Amino acid sequence: MGPIAATLSCLRHPFKWSGRALPSEFWWFTLMFWLASFLATLPPMMPLVAEVQVYMAAVEQAQAEAYKNFGVPIMPPEPDFTLVMAPFLTYFTVLMILSIWPTLSFYAVLVRRLHDTGRSGWWYWISLVPFVGGLILLILLIIPSEIYKNTYGPPPGKPGPAPVPRGSDVPVVERNPFDDIRDADGLRALRQSRMMQ
Repeated sequence: MGPIAATLSCLRHPFKWSGRALPSEFWWFTLMFWLASFLATLPPMMPLVAEVQVYMAAVEQAQAEAYKNFGVPIMPPEPDFTLVMAPFLTYFTVLMILSIWPTLSFYAVLVRRLHDTGRSGWWYWISLVPFVGGLILLILLIIPSEIYKNTYGPPPGKPGPAPVPRGSDVPVVERNPFDDIRDADGLRALRQSRMMQ
């Protein structure tokens, strides 16, 4: 599954917590989700970064002037972020509202990916364990899919090879009555037993 197909598939099913998800579906959507999140936060940050850069340049110039004149630097006034913060907060609020749908889609595909490895979606909460929880969750998301049907359904996509039948899975086949016949007398005995029935 490619990145566009995975993204569209996940965005169409934000409330699908059952079933299984292929590793490609999960990882492509995760990449697109975090890339879109990063790119969406860049525009409101640019004015803040520009204000800080202007302030830092003014501080460097004041220090250079003080160094040249052997004096105490006169620091410029700190930047006023109030003009920049109003549009930033509006943009951030709209962004948070718009990100509800993709965030639900991300958690739904994460649960389905855990189902694909044969684990419950509750395993996500292991990420809250300090230091090692996130690593354990990452390992659970990386391990290969179960190729056969598990508790959460059949594997998505193309079916894998047929499982090797177990003793209880082998169908019961009636014995062929002609297997025991070795000569004409055996055939006559079989015919007479059938006539009696």
